[in-house]
Formats: sequence, C-alpha cells, structure tokens
Amino acid sequence: MPAEHRVRFATSEFTNFALFWWSDLCNTNNVAVVPQTWNALKQRMKSHFVPPYCQRDLRLKLQL
Repeated sequence: MPAEHRVRFATSEFTNFALFWWSDLCNTNNVAVVPQTWNALKQRMKSHFVPPYCQRDLRLKLQL
C-alpha cells in the first residue's frame, strides 16, 4: 500500500473511542496537530492509548 494512503486507510477502520478521538483531533483548528504520516500516527496513538507502565513493561521484556 502506498505510504500516502496508510493513514487514511487505518483511520477508516477506527471504532468506538478511537473513532471519537480521531474525529476530535481532525476537528481542531490547528491542522499541524493531525498526523499526516504513518509513523506520526503510530507515535500519536501510542502516546495516547498505551499507558506508561505498559511501555515500561514491554521495554523490560525486550531486554531479557
């Protein structure tokens, strides 16, 4: 899939709270806030949906 279509395709599959979050993000007046690339979308979702303790636990598991 071409890189320019990844964000649009992924966000079209959102449901429930993720859909509400994305709609709210897109309705802001600041266009710079909305991720335009796949990596930016992944980072934004990770920071919003994955709690810090889960990230820490995953990092510890990878080090073992």
